[in-house]
Amino acid sequence: ETNDSLMPPPLPLSSEHITDNGIFLLENGEDCLVYIGNSVNPDILQQLFGVSSVDSISNQ
Repeated sequence: ETNDSLMPPPLPLSSEHITDNGIFLLENGEDCLVYIGNSVNPDILQQLFGVSSVDSISNQ
């Protein structure tokens, strides 16, 4: 059995590693937060969330 999903290496939680064109998952073992940058490619937003604009995603 192979795992076809690729996980990038963890990043230190600091502003110098968070980019405006990225999507980041922050988790602490109890809660998760998905940070979506304002410049993420609309095609990626459509594939992941079914919307073409970051403004269409609820911040809740």
